Amino acid sequence: MYATLAAYGASGYKSLIRRLIMHAREIARVVYRHPAYELLPVEEGGTEESAVNNVFMVVLFRARDEWQNQLLRERINDTGKMYVSATMWEGMPAVRCAVGNWRVAAEKKGSEGWGVVEEVLQLVGGML
Repeated sequence: MYATLAAYGASGYKSLIRRLIMHAREIARVVYRHPAYELLPVEEGGTEESAVNNVFMVVLFRARDEWQNQLLRERINDTGKMYVSATMWEGMPAVRCAVGNWRVAAEKKGSEGWGVVEEVLQLVGGML
């Protein structure tokens, strides 16, 4: 930590955190808008913006179909383009997408952009 802080400084860390948050929020936006997924936690009467703005670097979601939700993590990870971990939310399976790589970009395009995640979620969501 000391070496990276010395190398990048406070402004470098601020930029990194900003990119990680923007990347995670764009993923949350994709999840929120997709009919096969449910962004967690669910806010009764909440808006897309309020749901997305509550996301920082971890996006928690599940498939709306309970049976398909059992397979969601495996199907996402089997693409080889992204990795999510299994978790539980209110006694039901869910997946956790933690954005924590220094290479991520706040933009959609490119191999580090959130468009790669959108592509995977669209593919897997169509399988559900």
